[in-house]
Amino acid sequence: MKYVTEFDETTNICTMRVTGEFKRPDDSLLLRQVFIDLRAERGCRLFLCDMRQAEIKGEWNVATKAIPVHSDPSYNDLKVAMVYSADLSEIKLIESVASSRGHLVSVFNDIDKADEWLKL
Repeated sequence: MKYVTEFDETTNICTMRVTGEFKRPDDSLLLRQVFIDLRAERGCRLFLCDMRQAEIKGEWNVATKAIPVHSDPSYNDLKVAMVYSADLSEIKLIESVASSRGHLVSVFNDIDKADEWLKL
C-alpha cells in the first residue's frame, strides 16, 4: 500500500489517496494511525480517504479488528468518508460496525458525494 495526504485549508478536509495492494487488517491499522497522527499534527477532523485506486485484499470481517470502540470524547467531531470503486455491500458492513462502535464514518462510490457529506 502507498498513500499520500493533502490538507485543504479552505474546507479543512484532509484527503488521503491510497493506491496499490491494501491488505486487511494490517493496512487498516496503519491508516487508523495516520488519521490519529494527522489529527494531532494538523487538527484535522474531516477525512476523505480515496481508496478507488487500491486493490483490497482480505475479508471484510478481518477489517473490523482495526475499528476500536470509540471512547475518547476529544475525537467525537471526526468524520471519515471512504470512497471505493468496488461493490459497496461488504464495505457497508464495515461502516455499520464502525458506527456501532461510535465512529462517524460513511462509505461512498462517488467522491463528490463523499465531499458533500463531509461538508454537512
